[in-house]
Amino acid sequence: MKLFELLDLINLSDLITLKCGADAAHGLSWERGGVIRDPRPGYSETRPSFSVYKHSGRWYWKRHDGSNDQKGSAYDLLLSLGYSKTQAWEELERLAGVASSWQPSSGVQVYSAPDPLQQVRGALSRCAPLTTDELAKVGRLLAPLTEHDRAAQDLYGIELKARDYAAGSQ
Repeated sequence: MKLFELLDLINLSDLITLKCGADAAHGLSWERGGVIRDPRPGYSETRPSFSVYKHSGRWYWKRHDGSNDQKGSAYDLLLSLGYSKTQAWEELERLAGVASSWQPSSGVQVYSAPDPLQQVRGALSRCAPLTTDELAKVGRLLAPLTEHDRAAQDLYGIELKARDYAAGSQ
């Protein structure tokens, strides 16, 4: 699999959460990215200067520090976290749920189609149940909603779809 194909399967917000911690990724949207403090070791800053964004369907990051702008893809982020080129490639394949395409004995890359079930399992492995405090916070945030609020209607629609899906999979 080519690098650009592999990068299309990686969500940079998820990668930052996984490699740098949930606190480092606080403020990033899974759909749109955002601006956070640089999550990489050795970078401490008081104001957010690390942008995560999607361009033409692929995720990128850029650090705006005025004099030495740095930028790149998920691959470049892994390199900046200390991964070797081979380790970064293998980690992207693992996170994307793609079988390794590197054949060390022959040195030839062989394409292997991504396994959708393995991709879903990879995404689910990064999920964790809500803590008691998080559940209490959800309750406080949802309490002011009424049945006429658009957000409440959206949440109810999601709940119905989840019930239908669960009923259909039994």
